[in-house]
Amino acid sequence: MPIIKSAVKKVKQDKKRSLQNRSVLEKLREAVKNTKKGSFDISAVFSVIDRAAKKGVIHKNKAARLKSVVSKRVKTTDETKTVTGEKKALVKKRKTTKKTS
Repeated sequence: MPIIKSAVKKVKQDKKRSLQNRSVLEKLREAVKNTKKGSFDISAVFSVIDRAAKKGVIHKNKAARLKSVVSKRVKTTDETKTVTGEKKALVKKRKTTKKTS
C-alpha cells in the first residue's frame, strides 16, 4: 500500500478507471460477438466501437479494423440471405410451372 497521499489517490483513480474501462470493453466484445450470431443493429455496433475508441479504451486503428470486420460480416450474411431467397424462388417457380396432363 502506498504511504504518500498522492499515491493513495492515484490507486483509487486507477481502480475506478479500470472498472469503467472493463465495462466498456465488455459491451464492445458483446456487440462484436452478436455480429457472429446475426442478431444485431450495425449502427449500434458501430456506436459502441466508436465510443470505446473515443474513451481511449481501444486505439482508433483497432476501431476502424473492427468496423471493417463487422461490415464484412454484414455483407456476407446479406449475400447468403439473398442467395438462399433466390434459390427458394426458383424452386417455387419450377413447381408452379409444371403441368399435369
